[in-house]
Amino acid sequence: MKFKKYKLGDLLRVTRGASLAGTGYADEGKYLRLTLANFNEEGGFKEFKSTQGKYFTDTFDRRFLMHKGDLITPLTEQSPGLLGSVAFIPCDNLYIQSQDVGLITCNTEKLDKTFAYYLFLTHSVREQISARSQQTKIRHTSPDKIADVEVFIPDLSTQLRIAGVLQTSEVRNAT
Repeated sequence: MKFKKYKLGDLLRVTRGASLAGTGYADEGKYLRLTLANFNEEGGFKEFKSTQGKYFTDTFDRRFLMHKGDLITPLTEQSPGLLGSVAFIPCDNLYIQSQDVGLITCNTEKLDKTFAYYLFLTHSVREQISARSQQTKIRHTSPDKIADVEVFIPDLSTQLRIAGVLQTSEVRNAT
Protein backbone atom coordinates (compact mmCIF):
# COMPACT_ATOMS: atom_id res chain seq x y z
CA MET A 1 0.00 0.00 0.00
CA LYS A 2 1.43 3.35 -1.06
CA PHE A 3 0.90 6.55 0.88
CA LYS A 4 1.19 9.97 -0.71
CA LYS A 5 2.08 13.18 1.12
CA TYR A 6 -0.39 16.07 0.94
CA LYS A 7 -1.24 19.26 2.73
CA LEU A 8 -4.82 19.14 3.98
CA GLY A 9 -5.55 22.20 1.85
CA ASP A 10 -5.02 20.01 -1.23
CA LEU A 11 -7.62 17.53 0.03
CA LEU A 12 -10.29 19.58 1.77
CA ARG A 13 -11.60 23.02 2.57
CA VAL A 14 -12.50 24.32 6.02
CA THR A 15 -14.95 27.21 6.20
CA ARG A 16 -15.76 29.28 9.27
CA GLY A 17 -19.37 29.63 10.42
CA ALA A 18 -21.55 32.67 10.97
CA SER A 19 -21.05 35.36 13.56
CA LEU A 20 -24.34 35.12 15.46
CA ALA A 21 -25.51 38.12 17.46
CA GLY A 22 -25.95 37.41 21.17
CA THR A 23 -29.33 39.14 21.04
CA GLY A 24 -30.66 36.09 19.13
CA TYR A 25 -29.76 33.56 21.86
CA ALA A 26 -32.82 31.98 23.50
CA ASP A 27 -33.93 29.04 25.64
CA GLU A 28 -36.45 27.87 23.02
CA GLY A 29 -36.70 28.02 19.26
CA LYS A 30 -36.40 26.17 15.98
CA TYR A 31 -32.61 26.24 15.52
CA LEU A 32 -29.74 25.35 17.84
CA ARG A 33 -26.40 27.09 17.43
CA LEU A 34 -23.40 24.81 17.34
CA THR A 35 -20.92 25.49 20.11
CA LEU A 36 -17.68 23.94 21.27
CA ALA A 37 -19.80 21.95 23.76
CA ASN A 38 -20.99 19.82 20.81
CA PHE A 39 -17.56 18.15 20.45
CA ASN A 40 -16.23 15.15 22.30
CA GLU A 41 -12.47 15.57 22.62
CA GLU A 42 -11.94 12.01 21.36
CA GLY A 43 -14.20 12.69 18.38
CA GLY A 44 -17.93 12.53 17.84
CA PHE A 45 -20.95 14.74 18.34
CA LYS A 46 -22.18 15.56 21.81
CA GLU A 47 -25.76 16.68 22.36
CA PHE A 48 -26.36 19.55 24.76
CA LYS A 49 -27.03 18.61 28.38
CA SER A 50 -29.08 21.78 28.62
CA THR A 51 -30.42 23.90 25.79
CA GLN A 52 -30.56 27.03 27.94
CA GLY A 53 -29.38 29.89 25.73
CA LYS A 54 -28.45 27.49 22.92
CA TYR A 55 -31.29 28.31 20.49
CA PHE A 56 -30.94 31.10 17.96
CA THR A 57 -34.07 33.02 17.03
CA ASP A 58 -32.69 35.92 14.98
CA THR A 59 -32.24 35.88 11.20
CA PHE A 60 -29.15 34.19 9.77
CA ASP A 61 -27.67 33.21 6.42
CA ARG A 62 -29.19 29.80 5.53
CA ARG A 63 -25.90 28.53 4.09
CA PHE A 64 -24.81 28.08 7.73
CA LEU A 65 -27.69 25.66 8.44
CA MET A 66 -26.08 22.23 8.86
CA HIS A 67 -27.12 18.99 7.21
CA LYS A 68 -26.93 15.42 8.46
CA GLY A 69 -23.46 14.03 7.80
CA ASP A 70 -21.69 17.41 7.59
CA LEU A 71 -18.20 17.09 9.09
CA ILE A 72 -17.21 19.82 11.54
CA THR A 73 -14.18 20.77 13.66
CA PRO A 74 -13.70 23.37 16.40
CA LEU A 75 -11.61 26.45 15.59
CA THR A 76 -11.31 27.47 19.24
CA GLU A 77 -10.00 25.43 22.16
CA GLN A 78 -11.86 26.20 25.38
CA SER A 79 -10.51 23.05 27.00
CA PRO A 80 -7.16 21.34 26.33
CA GLY A 81 -7.29 18.74 23.57
CA LEU A 82 -10.34 20.11 21.75
CA LEU A 83 -8.50 21.37 18.64
CA GLY A 84 -8.46 18.69 15.97
CA SER A 85 -11.52 16.89 17.26
CA VAL A 86 -14.25 16.30 14.69
CA ALA A 87 -17.91 15.35 14.57
CA PHE A 88 -20.64 14.52 12.10
CA ILE A 89 -23.88 16.51 12.30
CA PRO A 90 -26.59 14.04 13.43
CA CYS A 91 -29.65 15.54 11.72
CA ASP A 92 -30.82 18.00 9.06
CA ASN A 93 -31.82 21.62 9.49
CA LEU A 94 -31.47 21.97 13.26
CA TYR A 95 -27.95 23.27 13.92
CA ILE A 96 -26.47 26.60 12.81
CA GLN A 97 -22.71 26.70 12.26
CA SER A 98 -21.23 29.42 14.46
CA GLN A 99 -17.90 31.18 13.87
CA ASP A 100 -16.00 28.91 16.30
CA VAL A 101 -16.87 25.85 14.18
CA GLY A 102 -15.32 24.90 10.84
CA LEU A 103 -17.19 22.95 8.18
CA ILE A 104 -14.92 20.43 6.45
CA THR A 105 -15.66 19.86 2.77
CA CYS A 106 -13.58 17.11 1.18
CA ASN A 107 -12.39 16.91 -2.41
CA THR A 108 -14.24 13.65 -3.05
CA GLU A 109 -11.80 12.65 -5.81
CA LYS A 110 -8.94 12.54 -3.29
CA LEU A 111 -10.38 12.15 0.22
CA ASP A 112 -13.27 10.16 1.68
CA LYS A 113 -15.18 12.12 4.35
CA THR A 114 -15.29 9.23 6.83
CA PHE A 115 -11.56 8.64 6.34
CA ALA A 116 -11.04 12.39 6.95
CA TYR A 117 -12.91 12.03 10.26
CA TYR A 118 -10.46 9.37 11.45
CA LEU A 119 -7.50 11.23 9.93
CA PHE A 120 -8.27 14.30 12.06
CA LEU A 121 -8.27 12.13 15.17
CA THR A 122 -4.71 10.92 14.59
CA HIS A 123 -1.96 12.12 16.90
CA SER A 124 -0.03 13.58 13.96
CA VAL A 125 -2.85 15.79 12.68
CA ARG A 126 -3.98 16.93 16.12
CA GLU A 127 -0.42 17.75 17.13
CA GLN A 128 0.11 19.83 13.98
CA ILE A 129 -3.15 21.72 14.47
CA SER A 130 -2.23 22.39 18.09
CA ALA A 131 1.29 23.54 17.17
CA ARG A 132 -0.12 25.98 14.60
CA SER A 133 -2.70 27.46 16.97
CA GLN A 134 -2.32 30.92 18.44
CA GLN A 135 -0.90 30.65 21.92
CA THR A 136 -3.29 32.65 24.08
CA LYS A 137 -5.34 31.77 27.14
CA ILE A 138 -7.95 30.34 24.77
CA ARG A 139 -6.17 28.97 21.71
CA HIS A 140 -7.51 29.44 18.19
CA THR A 141 -6.79 27.95 14.80
CA SER A 142 -7.98 28.97 11.36
CA PRO A 143 -8.92 27.32 8.08
CA ASP A 144 -5.56 28.43 6.61
CA LYS A 145 -3.58 26.86 9.45
CA ILE A 146 -5.50 23.60 9.11
CA ALA A 147 -4.84 23.68 5.35
CA ASP A 148 -1.08 23.68 6.10
CA VAL A 149 -1.20 20.40 8.05
CA GLU A 150 0.77 17.63 6.30
CA VAL A 151 -0.61 14.11 6.03
CA PHE A 152 0.22 10.84 4.31
CA ILE A 153 -2.80 9.05 2.87
CA PRO A 154 -3.46 6.04 0.63
CA ASP A 155 -5.52 6.04 -2.56
CA LEU A 156 -9.28 6.56 -2.34
CA SER A 157 -10.29 2.88 -2.58
CA THR A 158 -7.93 2.03 0.31
CA GLN A 159 -9.32 4.95 2.32
CA LEU A 160 -12.84 3.55 1.87
CA ARG A 161 -11.78 0.12 3.12
CA ILE A 162 -9.92 1.57 6.12
CA ALA A 163 -12.83 3.85 7.04
CA GLY A 164 -15.25 0.91 6.78
CA VAL A 165 -13.15 -1.20 9.15
CA LEU A 166 -12.82 1.69 11.63
CA GLN A 167 -16.56 2.40 11.56
CA THR A 168 -17.39 -1.27 12.10
CA SER A 169 -14.96 -1.44 15.00
CA GLU A 170 -16.43 1.73 16.53
CA VAL A 171 -19.99 0.36 16.29
CA ARG A 172 -18.93 -2.93 17.90
CA ASN A 173 -17.21 -1.09 20.75
CA ALA A 174 -20.31 1.05 21.35
CA THR A 175 -22.58 -1.97 21.84
